[in-house]
Parts: sequence; structure tokens; C-alpha cells
Amino acid sequence: MNVVIEFYRLRELDNAHALLGRATCDVIDTDAAIGLARSLFRTLDMPQDPDIVSINDDLGLELYCATVRPVWKEAALSKRRFIHKGQQ
Repeated sequence: MNVVIEFYRLRELDNAHALLGRATCDVIDTDAAIGLARSLFRTLDMPQDPDIVSINDDLGLELYCATVRPVWKEAALSKRRFIHKGQQ
């Protein structure tokens, strides 16, 4: 499946999101996409360390989203819609 992996920086003051990096990849499943995102987190050349990673399918549906920084950012994700494995 074709996925878009995006890395964001989050500003705590107003919850603004800034896109730091994006990669379009072909993967077997969501687990493979998450593994690839972990690898890209370490190797993708980004101007800052990202706070959030988001994985979307080729239709723009969010398959996975998680924070990669401190816990306060969990609140920023609380309004996001998550599609968990097995749901459509």
C-alpha cells in the first residue's frame, strides 16, 4: 500500500503544527509503515526534531498518529481521529 509519512513540530502556546518532513512510501501494511517512520525519524534530514508523526494512506485517511516527544503533546492529539487496525 502507498502511504505518506509526515513529521510535525507542535507549538504548545497555540497548538500550531508545522510540517518538518514528508515521505511517500510503498509498504506491506501499517506495521511496516510504523517501522519505516521510526527509521525515517532518525535518518530524514529535518530542520528540527519532530513532535508528532502521522501516517496517511493514499486517500488521505489517517492510519496512525503518535507523539514522539514529551507527554504534554498528547493533549494536542486528543481531537484527532484515529483509525485503528481492523477499523474502517
